[in-house]
Amino acid sequence: MYWDIKKILPYQRNFNFINGARSIGKTYTTEKYCIEKAIENNVQIVYLVRYVSEREQGALPLGFDKVITNEFSEILWRNQNEVIQYKNREGEWEDLIICIAISEAQKIKKRSFPRVKYIIFDEYMLEKDNNSSYVKGWREPELFLNIYHTIDREEDRVICFMLGNTTTLYNPYHLHPAFNIPSNVKPGQIWYNKF
Repeated sequence: MYWDIKKILPYQRNFNFINGARSIGKTYTTEKYCIEKAIENNVQIVYLVRYVSEREQGALPLGFDKVITNEFSEILWRNQNEVIQYKNREGEWEDLIICIAISEAQKIKKRSFPRVKYIIFDEYMLEKDNNSSYVKGWREPELFLNIYHTIDREEDRVICFMLGNTTTLYNPYHLHPAFNIPSNVKPGQIWYNKF
């Protein structure tokens, strides 16, 4: 079984929750799609992690290395912990993927992200044993939404891909009223929200 991102794109939703078993291509397919579209349309991607320490430990280059190596080897890349750049057609280095930590939601409020079109949040849903790792506990979705609004600025242009392994529907994102996820959604079931 391999997940096909084209099945959800026609719904044109701002928040796309993609949950499924490991190794079905959720992350790979989403990253490939977003990079292709970002280069094609001269837009950017934000890659979310929970804590600054994850970013400092290289979560961004480690998270995109496989896709960039396999799918975009003809492009010159420069990987840093906070940003991945590529050499555009004019031969200039351009920021393509920006890494933001949810824990710095307050700090980035004054920043502007006019070219960001996609947000990827891999492993948005933590396994039961790691529930204490959510930033601000079960209030983490509020920080996530603050970041979304900081980036989108009420322009309705940013598309979020929330990727998770099927663990439990009982988590702060699925229970947050902003996402309005029904309690009877079963693992693997296709569901989309009203956004």
